[in-house]
Amino acid sequence: MRSHHTWRHKSTHQQICSRCGQVRRWNGTRWLYRKLGELVRERQACEGGRSDSDRYPELRALVEAWQSHQAGSSTALAEWRHR
Repeated sequence: MRSHHTWRHKSTHQQICSRCGQVRRWNGTRWLYRKLGELVRERQACEGGRSDSDRYPELRALVEAWQSHQAGSSTALAEWRHR
């Protein structure tokens, strides 16, 4: 399992990790990382260790619930996160 971030451009001075959603911003001299709503210098470890095989049973149950139109499935669909 990899513990480093995979950065993708979000905007001119921002990047986002495609594995865990961590955001970093360039302030002109260094990268600052978002932690609990604040921008800090130290980078946290990547928490995106879930593989597709970990997410599949959860997604499959969600799809089956949606297909059968059970009560509450619309809120489950809105609350489900792939990370």
